[in-house]
Parts: sequence; structure tokens; C-alpha cells
Amino acid sequence: KKRRVVKFKKGKKPHFKEDAGVLGFAGVSNQFFATIISPENPYDAWVWGDRRAVQLPGIAGGGSGESIRLGMSLPEKKLTPGGDNKEALTFDVYIGPKNSRLLGQTGEKHDRDYAKVMNYGLFSPISKFLNWLLNGLFSKIFSKVSDSWGWGFSIVVLTIIIRGAMWPLQNKSTRAMKRMSKLQPEIKELREKYADDPNRQNQEMMKMYRDYGINPLGGCLPLLVQIPIFFGFYIMLQYAVELRQQPFLWVEDLALPDTVATLPFAIPFLGEGVNLLPIVMAVTMVLQMALTPKTGDKMQRRLFMMMPVIFFFFCYNFASALALYWTTSNIFAIVQMLITRRLPDPELKKKRGAAKKGFFQKLQERAEEAQKTQKAMRSRQMGGQGPKKPKKRGPRTGG
Repeated sequence: KKRRVVKFKKGKKPHFKEDAGVLGFAGVSNQFFATIISPENPYDAWVWGDRRAVQLPGIAGGGSGESIRLGMSLPEKKLTPGGDNKEALTFDVYIGPKNSRLLGQTGEKHDRDYAKVMNYGLFSPISKFLNWLLNGLFSKIFSKVSDSWGWGFSIVVLTIIIRGAMWPLQNKSTRAMKRMSKLQPEIKELREKYADDPNRQNQEMMKMYRDYGINPLGGCLPLLVQIPIFFGFYIMLQYAVELRQQPFLWVEDLALPDTVATLPFAIPFLGEGVNLLPIVMAVTMVLQMALTPKTGDKMQRRLFMMMPVIFFFFCYNFASALALYWTTSNIFAIVQMLITRRLPDPELKKKRGAAKKGFFQKLQERAEEAQKTQKAMRSRQMGGQGPKKPKKRGPRTGG
């Protein structure tokens, strides 16, 4: 059945009411906890909710905040006036952490899918798989190894498993980039030869890549594959109550930034806290980029230069578990590159016979053909539809 999720953002949707149809369960949740109410017998119901200001007790000097309330209608019951008949309504109430396994087990007892409360969104399959694997590593192995650092070790090993699965792709990409770096003299020569004709320059470069069997975007593939995993991990961590208040190394709480000091001033976009793990992550990422074979492709070089900055700002004030994942991934990639460097360099030789055209070569050729067709149509229009000259009239004769 369809699930309806309403997010109360600041200044938006202060109140809503709608027909929920046959109601299986309803609830409210924040980042780590949820309250769910489920009728024993589903019925047609209306649900509504609002957000209001509340006073927070127990805070020195008083405090205020906002709370979200959820309401649901009750089923209609007919009772005989003056009779002694009674109608009982039974509900199951869950108040607890947003733990996928616990929600699934509790929901199964009442034939409800409480796990839908985990709203992972677009990357749901990746986030669910990572959450399952992370919980499995902790429960089967690291809960028995370490009382305090078990979740941190689980994240490190999870990262190694992911990177190990990507080893063949990374190795193939590194070898392709090494082969591209050997073509730098030819690439430079083509750029000088066709400096005034960018289209011809691109055609010749693509032909050369095709002759040598090189994918010009091959170096970006491992990074592109990692991005969905990164966002899946990022979304999973938003609701990973398992990591709440769990320490690792100098990190006091893997669900929060690892602030080691506080500055007397705020840095734009970063704040006042000095978070060490994102800094280590950015440094290891720069080192990884330095070890990556250089290619003549400007787009790849710019992308590689931007990535450490982008991920540094992205991870700085987020859960330290995300920076731990990315730092471990960078260290793994550095070790892999050092191992790959010891291997013999790949040979650079042309393919025999007609090389099969790749996707990007075909795409570029189609774009060039469309451009040529457009130019030809314009030239025909210019040649066939010149400015019309006004017809000369003969001299008027009086009459």
C-alpha cells in the first residue's frame, strides 16, 4: 500500500489534513526515534498534523522549541441508546529508535511494514543494503571484539569490502590512465596542428583513442561508481541510531562531527568547531589524486581537483562516520595505487583491424553530423532566399 510522508520544514505546512484511505499505521519521527500507532483492524481514517511552539522544561533561563503533533480519526461505532453494549478499539503503539531490524521485527508481529518509517528516498536500495551489511558486521564479529569501538571497526571493514569489490574496476582504470599518459606527445601534436579547428581536433583525438582502444573517460569511472555509494551511505547515516553515542579513536560520537577544539570565531560555511576527521579525509584525498596517473583530458583533471574541496565542505559538519568511511576509502585507494605502480606498465599499441567505436565516439559523431546538417540547411536558406527586389513599375500615363 502507498505510504504518505509529510516533512514539516521550518515555515512550511504548519497544518495538514487528508484522507488516508485504509489506515495500516501512522506515526511521527525525527532523525533517530519514532512513535507509531497501528489499529488492530485497519479502517478508513483521516489523519492530520500540525507544528506548534512549546516551552521546554528543565532548561535554565527557560527554553522554547517546536513540536509536531499527529492525529487520526477513530472508526464509527453504533451503540444502542440505553443499552449495556461496549465496543473496544485496540491499537499497537511503538515508541523507540528507528532501527531497521527492530522496526521490521515489531511490524511483523502485527502484519505491518514498520520498516517503511526508514525513509531512505532515491538511494533506498543502496542505503538498505549498507545498513544490513553494517549491522551484520557488528552483530556477528565486532560486537564480540570491542565493547566500545565495534561500530567504528564495522565501518572500516565495510569500506574495505566495498573497495575490494571495486578493485578490478580501479585497476583497469589506472592502467587506462597510464596508457593515456603515454599518448601525451601525440595529443600535444594534434592540439598544435588543429589549434584553429576544435572540431577536427576532437575528431582526430577520438580516432586516436579508438585506434589504441582507450576510453577517454575511463579514469572517472571508479569515482562515478563511488558517488551513489557515498550518497547511499550519507542517507543511511542520517537515520543510523546504532551509531548514536558510539566512540571510535578520538571520536566521541560517530553520529556527530568529531569536534576536537572550538575557535573564538566562526569560519564561513564551516562554523566555529575544528573537526579533525574531515581534514584528514581531504588530505588523504589530495594524496590519492597526486598518485593518480596524469592524463591530457582537461575535464578529468578539473574534476579531480574539485573533488577534495567538494567532499571536505560536504562532510565537515556531518556525522563523523561519513568522513571515516571516505578516509578509509582514500587510504585503501592509495595502497592500491602503490601496489599497481610496482606492476609492469601496460603496453601502448594500436588495435589490429578496424577498432570498434565506443559509446562516446558514436555520440560525438552524431553531434558533429547534426551540426553539419544544420550548417548546410542554413547555407541553403541564405542562398535560396535572398532579399527580394521591388518590382519596377512603368511610367504612368494620364487618361
